[in-house]
Amino acid sequence: MAINPGRRGLRLLHSADGFVSPLGAGVDLVRGVSPTERYVALLHTVQGRLPEPFVVDRHTGTVASLPTPPGTRVALAGFIGPKGGTP
Repeated sequence: MAINPGRRGLRLLHSADGFVSPLGAGVDLVRGVSPTERYVALLHTVQGRLPEPFVVDRHTGTVASLPTPPGTRVALAGFIGPKGGTP
């Protein structure tokens, strides 16, 4: 579950350290969770810009931006691989 307590930024419950706004100002939308619930796919949105996709490893708190071609809108469809594992 993701929450935004007191407007301090997104927090994933039961995660390594509950990250707060890892990509700065804007809104982070959860778009998918791996079957193991370790990885969470999100879109970071800022008014006037295209959304930026990123992934969070809930065990380590690591945040990784996903590369996209400039000027393209992306839709995150989920996770693939063994047991829907790593991003």
